[in-house]
Amino acid sequence: MEVLANAEDRELLTAAAWTIIPVRFDIDSLHAPEKFPDDWRQVPAPDSTRRFGGDWMKKGVSPVLRVPSVVTLGEFNYVLNPIHPEFRRLTIGPPEAFTFDARVK
Repeated sequence: MEVLANAEDRELLTAAAWTIIPVRFDIDSLHAPEKFPDDWRQVPAPDSTRRFGGDWMKKGVSPVLRVPSVVTLGEFNYVLNPIHPEFRRLTIGPPEAFTFDARVK
């Protein structure tokens, strides 16, 4: 849904090669804040959300940050911090092919 909501040209969705990269992590690696900037659902993304993510990364809070989806309430996205010392503990699987459903045009 995130990709569809942000696609400027939907024809590119089927023309491009897409890959899923599975990532497994234990709950100790996850930071799931309960409070986000008040304007976090604003489009385009406001500077407050960039600062929020930047602060998380710079402070080295965790290798994984759970953030709510702007597009689908109740769903989440996971941001990875590759410079975090514990990032190497994440299990990153081999890439898997992905295609959009044929109804996506």
